Amino acid sequence: MRITTAVVIAISLSITACSTNPANPGHDGIHLWGGGTVSTSDAQKIKDQLTQNAKSSTAKAGAQEALDSEPVPGTVVVGNVGSLRALDVAARPDFYKKAYVVGAQKWHPGQPTVMTESDFTSKVAGYTGIVLWSVPGVISSRRTVAVYEADVPTIDFPSQGMASFWGTTGDLVVARQNVDGVYFINQVLCKKSAADYSKCEDQFARGTFDQNTGEEVGNDRAPKSGGARIDVTTFRTVPKI
Repeated sequence: MRITTAVVIAISLSITACSTNPANPGHDGIHLWGGGTVSTSDAQKIKDQLTQNAKSSTAKAGAQEALDSEPVPGTVVVGNVGSLRALDVAARPDFYKKAYVVGAQKWHPGQPTVMTESDFTSKVAGYTGIVLWSVPGVISSRRTVAVYEADVPTIDFPSQGMASFWGTTGDLVVARQNVDGVYFINQVLCKKSAADYSKCEDQFARGTFDQNTGEEVGNDRAPKSGGARIDVTTFRTVPKI
């Protein structure tokens, strides 16, 4: 099932909790741009590393035609959705300015955002977390994701109480960065409610992957030693040789 679902303001670092304050959305410890504050210089280092990854991989493959154009740096994230946190319409403009725009300006300083305030406020319903791994009820690693109004009915989210206390998650999804440094979840990989969910999820590895090479990467976006590798088209795990 392919959809245009959600966005996560990215260059995400691991975070271990998802605390919210409904009275102060966007300013409650949730960094939409990732799991913590990231400087503009650190963001540039991440982009440089991703560019290096792509060029190195292309050179090894001998694909000269791909080397003739600059690779677009970015990552994809595979994981399960957490509970949906709704944003009141009145709160969305402030959320856009203080969360979305701040992150985008670090990813491409001095350039306008791709998503306008009008698009954000009219289309984004709220946010959730993509859980990469967890010890239920104890700790988890996740990326924060904003969800479009139109896609809320298409995704199975756990209830807030269950998700917060037990670490319950919903559908397995994939998210890809855009030029704002924003993750758009463009595909539901496995429906949690499906009878064959376990068989489906076995085809995928949860984590953060270079969108050009498919290699699993760390917080610095360098390839992980012994990490998984995915097909960047199907997002399925590539067996190790």
